[in-house]
Amino acid sequence: MTSSAIASMTGFARVQGGNDIYSWVWEVKSVNGRGLEIRFRGPQGFDSLEPDLRRRLKERLHRGNVNVSLSLRKLSPQAQFRVDEV
Repeated sequence: MTSSAIASMTGFARVQGGNDIYSWVWEVKSVNGRGLEIRFRGPQGFDSLEPDLRRRLKERLHRGNVNVSLSLRKLSPQAQFRVDEV
């Protein structure tokens, strides 16, 4: 697979998916900027995604103000996670 350079700093992307319990939406918005500024907004408890997300974006982007958001929605109020004791 070949990689191409991004020619513009202005853009928008949205992808959604899910499973039986949750639906999710990722959105990325970028606008012109002198340096690279990345902001991540996600549900509580998903902060651990930010370092890898920043690293991956810095590999491909050099300038711009980039906003990344993750939204989760629980589909079934009855669906819950259970952890078995070992």
